[in-house]
Amino acid sequence: MRTRTACGRWLLTLSMFISLVACGDSSAPRSGEDSSDDRDESADPSSSRDDSDDDEKEEKEEEDELPSSTRKDGGSARLDAGSRTGDTRASDAATQSGPRSDASKQGSASDDAGVVAAPPAPEDAAVTSESPCPSNGDPCKVLPLGDSITFGIGYAGGYRVELFKRATLANQKLTFVGSVQNGPSMVESKAFPRRNEGHSGWTIEQIAGLVPMPALQDGADIVLLMAGTNDVNLRRDLANAPKRLGSLIDALAKADDHMLIVVAQLTPLSSNSAAIEAYNRALPALVQERAAQGKHVLLVDMNSGFPANALGDGVHPNQKGYEWMAGVWYEAIKGALR
Repeated sequence: MRTRTACGRWLLTLSMFISLVACGDSSAPRSGEDSSDDRDESADPSSSRDDSDDDEKEEKEEEDELPSSTRKDGGSARLDAGSRTGDTRASDAATQSGPRSDASKQGSASDDAGVVAAPPAPEDAAVTSESPCPSNGDPCKVLPLGDSITFGIGYAGGYRVELFKRATLANQKLTFVGSVQNGPSMVESKAFPRRNEGHSGWTIEQIAGLVPMPALQDGADIVLLMAGTNDVNLRRDLANAPKRLGSLIDALAKADDHMLIVVAQLTPLSSNSAAIEAYNRALPALVQERAAQGKHVLLVDMNSGFPANALGDGVHPNQKGYEWMAGVWYEAIKGALR
């Protein structure tokens, strides 16, 4: 080492005592040792482990103070499926039958309502993320379109009374549009919108004659279409009845492509049940075909689960039946209402 060589040279010229004092200076490094100033403490594994352990300990203590949803632990960081937003479909996408709304728990007779036929994906998106309803706070314009069941024969206002009630209790805004009126003046202490486009005794072809005018004269965001009962009752070319309904759907979509068109399978009849079933079986494929074309259309099942003793005269629902129908309609459109 250079230090020891320098000391050796100094020993040759100075006395042994002086040289021993100089070479014995404690500040000089000893043989086989490195200067403490030259050592890299970061390279010392034991030092690194100590620092790491301290950091990990502090991090663990901080983490223990956090809510479980924000911890790094893989299990607790997972989102509960029930807390997801915008998932549809959800709902939802397979059946749209989802949890019943709070409104449906208000002593309604429609305990089994809300069973909705599975729509294709495009409609589900239209109901949830691309709502046709206004975003500026105006009520959503709903057009009830059909025959006497839409008008409300057997119970003033028909399904529209309970549908309006459910939306109101859920703090959602809707109004009904159409060229005819029927129903009570007040529902849930609010003025009831009595307008609709229900015409007693009319067939699909006659109802189609209302489109675009006067049915759409006030505009519509959602159409609730149920037609075909009179075609079945009158046995009007039943084999082509679904085809006529398809043409009516096409006319609505052409008149205003922003509207959501909700098509209902027919409610039961006390007679002609086989004809009703045959007609209803044809509707899923008919609706699916138009949905695949990009039309905003979906299908609801207004037949399966229809309550016993809910037909007032064998054709028209009574109050219980209309309230059940309202539950099905509401489950289909509640995601679009604001």
